[in-house]
Formats: sequence, structure tokens, C-alpha cells
Amino acid sequence: MNTSIKTISILGAGNVGTFFAGSLYNLGYAIHSVYSRNYDDAFLLAKRVGARAARNVKELDNNSDLYIIAIKDDSISELVKNLQVKNGLVVHTSGSIEMDVLDSISNRIGVLYPLQTFSKGMDLKTKGFPICIETKQPEDYTLLKELSERLAGVGQAYPIDSKQRKALHLGAVFVCNFTNYLYSIAEDLMKINELPLELLHPLIIETVNKSTINLPSLNQTGPAKRNDIKVMKQHLELLNSNTGYKEIYKVISEAIINKYNK
Repeated sequence: MNTSIKTISILGAGNVGTFFAGSLYNLGYAIHSVYSRNYDDAFLLAKRVGARAARNVKELDNNSDLYIIAIKDDSISELVKNLQVKNGLVVHTSGSIEMDVLDSISNRIGVLYPLQTFSKGMDLKTKGFPICIETKQPEDYTLLKELSERLAGVGQAYPIDSKQRKALHLGAVFVCNFTNYLYSIAEDLMKINELPLELLHPLIIETVNKSTINLPSLNQTGPAKRNDIKVMKQHLELLNSNTGYKEIYKVISEAIINKYNK
């Protein structure tokens, strides 16, 4: 078993794969090969990190110390059928797929789940966010912990099993994906009423900051928290032209009323 990770192959050239490839390359790791279903994406990412682009999984370097599978959840099990490695550690990066999906590859498997949102073309501070780790072999946890702390900072590696990771992923969907969709609704409302979205930026920042200092349940404000029927009725009237947004407003407001006005 390898006692350190020096060489890495990346499977996936999307947001997460691009993050791992670029960040680990910048830290001095050797990226041996990059695979993507879209060869052009693999080629561009491989060129950026001095790696070889693979047209299919079987063309991947089979002597890498670490293989990072960063593809769509529903594609992992199919990819695994064709992946062959010698002695390398194989991990996926999914928050909702169990580690055992990799069982057929090797007894050296794991999960390297970065709890962060990634977008191609946007700079991201690589320090200060958690990376959740699960491995079949205890020795491999030590290897991934060292790599994760180089990547995200000392103290940012967390041992989390598959069941815990699914719950964490669900929480992440609420605080990131759902919240961002609500931001996009506000974006539409500002555009319709010829108002700059920037007017809401200080409120967004203050809301996020407060939620990292206090429990979010202690920070709730607004008409639903006060059970202000008059104001909520006015808001619903403003949303008459968009029944989807109106329904979202109603569901969330009712949930807040039920939580704080028992």
C-alpha cells in the first residue's frame, strides 16, 4: 500500500473535477490523466494541468496513487464497471452516493466529499471549507486527511460515513441550492420592477453572516414571523402574475408561521 499520494487521475471535467485537478496541480501533485465523456473537456483540462487526456476509462493511467471520480451521481455505477486500477486508492466525490458503489474495483476505496459549491471560471479560495472523508481502509483515511488539509486547511478534514454524508448533503441543498433559487426569484422581481439587484446585496451578506454566528432559527424575521396577514396579502397580490412564485411564497410563509406562532 502506498504511504503517500503523489500521482492522481481525475475522472470528470465538470465543476468538481476541474476544481480538484487545478487545485491539486497547484499544490504540486502530478496529475497523470484526465477522463471525461466529452473528450474536448478532458483535453482542455488535461492541457491545463500537464496531464494526458483519456478518450475512455481504459485509457486512464493505471498506476496513479489516487483516482478521483467527480461525475454525475447516476453515472458512477456504470463507469465503475470499466475502471481498472492496480494499487491506487479510488474515491468518488458525491454527497448522496454510498461508498460501497466502488466495491467491485478494489478494497482501497473511499469518498472525498468537498462541502462547497463550485463553478468553472470562478476563482475559489481553497482554504476554509470542510472536506468529508470515508474510507474502507484506516490507512487510506490518513492519506486523504493529509491531502484534504493541504487543500482546504488544517482541521478541515472530517470523518463522515455514508449515512451522515447523505444528511449533510440534504442540509447543503437547503442552504445553498434552494437559497440560490430564492435569490433568483428576487432577481426576477427586481428586473420586472426596474430595480438594481445590488440593492439586495447588503441584506444577503448580513443574512448569511448572522447565520454563521447565531443559530438560524434564532435569526428569523419578516412578516411571516410576525404573522402579519396584511403585508403577506399585499405580497401575494404582487405575485398574481406568477403562480409558481406565489405558491413558493405561500408554502414558506405557512412553514414559518407554523414554526414561530404556535
